Amino acid sequence: MPKTELKERTNRGENDVDSRPDVQPELRSQSTTARQPRVLLLEDDDVQMRLLTMHLESFEFQILEANTIAQARQILHEQIPDLAIFDVYLPDGSGLDLCKEIDCNPRLAGMPIIVLSTETESGIIRKTRASGGIYFVGKPYDPNVLLLLVRQALQ
Repeated sequence: MPKTELKERTNRGENDVDSRPDVQPELRSQSTTARQPRVLLLEDDDVQMRLLTMHLESFEFQILEANTIAQARQILHEQIPDLAIFDVYLPDGSGLDLCKEIDCNPRLAGMPIIVLSTETESGIIRKTRASGGIYFVGKPYDPNVLLLLVRQALQ
């Protein structure tokens, strides 16, 4: 913006209106809508997938669904989600192993991962943390607690 126009705008009173389009604030042309956070769901149970998807979409999250580790890898190859939620036991491997892969990949490292599983082994929380997951949530779970953890992980 030329200095003369800037000086004109700063010398005006607060109630003055400038109808010239060349000195109108540029903010009006910028979009004020924020991008929805993308969440990768890796879950082989169709009912659980539908419930998780419906719940998170109701809070304006964009959901990327994968039923197998192979599908999740394909999604991760194409884009980087803001967060992932993985089951442990999947038809083609362990969600914890995929956590380790992600943690070792410079392109994906740092992506928060929540592990959601029926696993009840005493060391599962330690294993989740050791593989790169930030939270473990046991099934059945309170959807509001999961939402709280998702929001906390995205901060």
